[in-house]
Amino acid sequence: MASGQGPVRDAWDKGRARAAAAAAAAGTNRGTTAGAPPGRPAAGRRGETAATPGNDDAAWLGLLALLHENIPSLVDDFMDEVQARSLYAGLPVDHDDIRRTAPQSFATLLSSIADPSADTAAMAQRLGARRAQQGVPLDALTEAVRIDLQLVWRQLNLLASPEQVGLVASRFEHVMRVLDSYVLAVQKAFLSEQAALARDARLGTERELAHLFNAPALSEAELERVAAAMGVATHEPFELAAFSNANAAEARRIAEDALVSGRVFSYAFRDIECLFWLRDTRPDAGRGTRTLPLLGAVPGVLIPASGVSDLPRAAATGRVVLEATPGIDRLRQVPELWAPLAAHALDSAAPGTVSELLSGLGDLEDYERERVLATARAYLETGSVKSAAELVFCHRNTVINRLAVFKAHTGLDLNLPRQAALAVVLLDAPGRPRP
Repeated sequence: MASGQGPVRDAWDKGRARAAAAAAAAGTNRGTTAGAPPGRPAAGRRGETAATPGNDDAAWLGLLALLHENIPSLVDDFMDEVQARSLYAGLPVDHDDIRRTAPQSFATLLSSIADPSADTAAMAQRLGARRAQQGVPLDALTEAVRIDLQLVWRQLNLLASPEQVGLVASRFEHVMRVLDSYVLAVQKAFLSEQAALARDARLGTERELAHLFNAPALSEAELERVAAAMGVATHEPFELAAFSNANAAEARRIAEDALVSGRVFSYAFRDIECLFWLRDTRPDAGRGTRTLPLLGAVPGVLIPASGVSDLPRAAATGRVVLEATPGIDRLRQVPELWAPLAAHALDSAAPGTVSELLSGLGDLEDYERERVLATARAYLETGSVKSAAELVFCHRNTVINRLAVFKAHTGLDLNLPRQAALAVVLLDAPGRPRP
């Protein structure tokens, strides 16, 4: 056990020196002879030496030294316990790795028990970081470290002579404090490494996403690398929710836990924020709000993507849709927004077309124009004069008269499907007043 001999030997020597000093000060060090093994009388039967603090310390260190010689046996028992409890079952921690680490861990514990000032940080750091890298659950690691104590305590009691049973019992609280300190050090190292790994993983994913969203085209190998960083397959379908800057902070707040866990990804695409996740393809799954229910109340647009390679297209679509629908009220799917999108496209292709087609309504008084528009919208929503009358609280004849006014000032007959469709587009155009 050369790897652990130094720290324990140093702790033992320091402890012997303190024990000898205490015994000398009390005038009771005559029960030992220079060169005799710690904790063993120079002559006479075991237990003849008077019980003093110095002799107790020497006997205690002697037991620890004997236990140190038995580390191979401790390791065998430890391996049996780990296997019996299936602590690392299904994890990338092989048998040899555990066996290599166990002697060092036992030696570190014994050195700290012998000398509380001994430095155990290096071993705790190595063990905690190594298990975090291997994906071992923290509770499994903690249980494994506590097995060390159980075995150490059991062996101490087996090695103790009848006269030393009380001595061992009196050190129980000390041993527990040492173990708790060691467990906390291992846990701290584990959590620190786990956080570092998560940061590195996020940074790696962010770099790959930046490449995905900004490169003109990616090869299959590059797409595979992006998908690997995300932990998905390249062909798996996604949903992408696009939000304007005004709503981005709220969307990220709602998705915070999912972002941290890696269930949801994010990317700032030009002047919008994109959140995206694997689509639930079950027939009854629905869209978007099943994944993040509260996100449905945030104004934005939800777009399907056929795979990793399709995400940039979905983001670009989201940007166009958000620009065309500034009055969007919640998370919407693109088909719901066909009318304002059509109006945006119409005005982009022929600027001023929407205003020109509706300009005739400017001849009406404000109050009359508002009533005509409200009635036209109600009729386009319901397709029924009766239902429209109920929505705008007027007589059916009044509805008919207002639709006639709308036709006279726009040239659009809402009873004709093609002209009604154009009217829907015009009235849903961005910036159009809604009475």
